[in-house]
Amino acid sequence: MSKRRPTPTGPNRHGGGRKPRHPDILTIREERFVAEYMKDLHQAHAARRAGITAKDVAAVASRIMALPKVQRAIAARQAVHLAVVDMEAQDVLRGLMRIASSDLRQAFDEFGHLRPIKDMPDGLALALAGIEVEQGKIAGQRVVKIKTCDKLGALNTLAKHFQLLNDKMDVTGDITYRVVWDDDEPVTPPG
Repeated sequence: MSKRRPTPTGPNRHGGGRKPRHPDILTIREERFVAEYMKDLHQAHAARRAGITAKDVAAVASRIMALPKVQRAIAARQAVHLAVVDMEAQDVLRGLMRIASSDLRQAFDEFGHLRPIKDMPDGLALALAGIEVEQGKIAGQRVVKIKTCDKLGALNTLAKHFQLLNDKMDVTGDITYRVVWDDDEPVTPPG
């Protein structure tokens, strides 16, 4: 005679000591999937990296991706990521603008002497790549060499960002052509 286990009843019906899950809480596997998905936004790759070893990884990944709680978790992470990326992109654009609009005349005072770096405007200080001061051999003159960041490169980068430069030429229009044969045979159009 076989012994049957009694069916669990009450609030813990799932047996094995498992508690019912909250519908908005991700499992460890789902959490790993979300973290891996954020790396390259590829479902099957994320599923493999998350440790899913099913034969049809793409189908399992698709089922996980279809879960509303997983979609909400991905949307929340993407919102945070976009906020950080936007802030960093704005910082890069500001830096490029400062380099592009820097004026080397601001490095000198009214007497032509080099200002200390702490007294230079922020935009100019950002545009400086280096300052070299040498004592000259002839008459003890002081030579100041100032190296700036690539201003033209910054301007080109900004122009490309704002789509002011177009490296591709778009040609549109109609072309009419006429075929002339040397012999008198009729020509049938292709197609």
